[in-house]
Amino acid sequence: MSQISPASTGHGPATTRALSLLLVFGLLATLLSVLVSGPARAEEPADPNVRYLGEPVQVSQASGSVLGTLDGRTVAYQVFKGTSNSDNPGAFTAFDVETGELLLELPMPTADTARALTVASDGRVYVATYFDQRLWGFDPATRQLADLGSIEPVPTDAQPFGLCAGPAGQVFIATYKSSGLYRYDPATDKITKVRTVNPANTYLHACAWDPATNDLYVTAGGQTAELWRIADAGTGTMTKITDETTTPGLAAETFIMGLWLVGDHLFARTKNLRLLVIGTDGVVDHWSGPQSISGYHVLPVRNDPSKVWFTGSSAVREYDVPTGTVRDTGLKVSFYFSDVTYDDNGDVIGTDARGPFRLTMAGSYTSKPWTYSQPTAIQKLLQGPDGQMFASGYPTGLARVDTTGAGKIYPSLSSGQYESSVVRDGLMYLGHYGNARFSRYDPARPTAAPKLIFDGLAEHQDRPFAMAYNAERDEIYLGTVPGYGRVQGGLAAYEFGTGTHQWYTEEIVKDQSIISVAYNPHDRLVYLGTNVDGGMGIEQPPGLESKLVVWDPATRTVVRELVPVADREGVTGLMVAPDGKIWGWAEDTLFVYDPAGQQVVARYPGLASRYVDGQFYWAWAYQYVSPIDGNVYATVGGRLLRIEPGTMTATQLLASGANFGNLDTAGDLYFSDKSHAYKYVVPQPMPNQEPTDETKCLAVTTLLSGRGLAFPKDYKPAWRTVFAQVERQVDDGKGEELEDDYCR
Repeated sequence: MSQISPASTGHGPATTRALSLLLVFGLLATLLSVLVSGPARAEEPADPNVRYLGEPVQVSQASGSVLGTLDGRTVAYQVFKGTSNSDNPGAFTAFDVETGELLLELPMPTADTARALTVASDGRVYVATYFDQRLWGFDPATRQLADLGSIEPVPTDAQPFGLCAGPAGQVFIATYKSSGLYRYDPATDKITKVRTVNPANTYLHACAWDPATNDLYVTAGGQTAELWRIADAGTGTMTKITDETTTPGLAAETFIMGLWLVGDHLFARTKNLRLLVIGTDGVVDHWSGPQSISGYHVLPVRNDPSKVWFTGSSAVREYDVPTGTVRDTGLKVSFYFSDVTYDDNGDVIGTDARGPFRLTMAGSYTSKPWTYSQPTAIQKLLQGPDGQMFASGYPTGLARVDTTGAGKIYPSLSSGQYESSVVRDGLMYLGHYGNARFSRYDPARPTAAPKLIFDGLAEHQDRPFAMAYNAERDEIYLGTVPGYGRVQGGLAAYEFGTGTHQWYTEEIVKDQSIISVAYNPHDRLVYLGTNVDGGMGIEQPPGLESKLVVWDPATRTVVRELVPVADREGVTGLMVAPDGKIWGWAEDTLFVYDPAGQQVVARYPGLASRYVDGQFYWAWAYQYVSPIDGNVYATVGGRLLRIEPGTMTATQLLASGANFGNLDTAGDLYFSDKSHAYKYVVPQPMPNQEPTDETKCLAVTTLLSGRGLAFPKDYKPAWRTVFAQVERQVDDGKGEELEDDYCR
């Protein structure tokens, strides 16, 4: 167990990381240079073509809060999203809920954010964190934060999703992957497994312990949503207290995300924000429609325990236990209750989506919005209009990237998580996670939320990883991964002319996801790459191989399908080459498909790594032809490659740290490593001839624009010496003089 005390708060010194550069496949591996980067302003890279662009996505993203005390003050404890194993990891904080003052800030070095927090019966605060899959404990008396370790020796085997207080200062831990229920006991300082709840439902999301009966209530999901009562603090008899008779449609909700015990009634929030109120005796008192309840807390009404307040979006609603009815109170907060209580005057105080707030019974609402923000991991790099580039954050955030490298930070949306995009008429059309939503965003109004056009909820689609535009038909095609516990992916076709869309699932490919989409204007067909991994919470069907599917948008039918490379789980990075051939990646192997001959005409294995067994690989390869030099630039499993189409020579420019590549309209490649954005500035190819005023002019104007020069391998040394002198003169500030000399 490691301790973090207030003395170690704040942001530490810059760290460095080394990335190997330039390995030519088929030749001996030669280390040429080292790229050095840092969290705020990296040192200049050793490779002059790689530019550091900073950390563009800066978000103020707090986890759900829990209220407690610190130094006699009522505080909200929460974790602000950061980037694990960086100088800006998740930060455990305490804010005074009445003044909004930040009282405590402690880094959680291995964590991104928190999935759950709870206050134990002894006043200690426990936190379940993401990325590291660990449990942390904070003692208000000593102001120390302790890393209590992972739930299992292999952290991903038991990923904590929910926490609740138990007897004698203990906390229960609800986990994902094996439906495991665990308990931490401060008396022994050990995490032990209590039981497996339901192997068919791999997610345990929430729990609540009843001190009156010693029963523990746990929600399970993944395949179907269900609620269990377990006697003797989780060790005794298990009873499932929900079914399709009493709660029709609950199973299809997939998850019960929140659970709170008030007296002898349980209040539950499902994935689609339906409210379930059920007695501890198993009698269902209320089962609402979607979008009825939001937030992380319910509040018994002061001096009237028969009534309970909760939020539906920003509206404060009241549930009446005797009648089982709901009414609006007329009171409002910014968006939802995070955690709330009453002060001595009877006002509601606590936190909502904006930060600490006060709500009087007369309806007066005052807020102290969060001002704490820090960089977050980049989820994708997306092309915007007019040469702009955008970075989406994980799990939220969308911000323009300063492509100059000057370090300007643009405003960031607090929504997300954006996975794919297409630019049309100055607008960005975005695919974002959570029911495979498709929205329109105007970059000219950077803080205005994208407008939802449609989603894939009814089709059980969840993650829209791929998108392509067909200008001739004025359509967008959206490829998706299914929701939790499902294997059937989909393709949506959106028609701008009619404003309508149509989903296709099994008609395209059965029991696979669609994770790469490319429209080929040469044959007017759509090319789809599939993946055998379905949604989270389910094992992939055995014996499947990823496919290349050819789909006709005119007839809305599959023309053909094939396995481009045997024994591979994903086809990603589909790209239409200038000659109309289709390039793609099947794990480690680059392949080329000829539409004319309807067959794969070339395979190049071993250019990247294979997938690791037991892991999900939805996003893998991205590749583009740069108009600057005609070469293909690809990010594949963290590597940055350059491929010369004429010779099919592959050069490894970066061995790691290059993810989610995308090309701007000028032909330069952008990529990311955690929260950091980079640009590979494609060098200008120089003609293989003796230097002339014309080629010197090309060199000078190129260098003044910030772009390097690339010379043929057999370029004569004497000629190269001439341009080396030009480069030195430009570096010395004489570029404009040289322009006058050579560019007349």
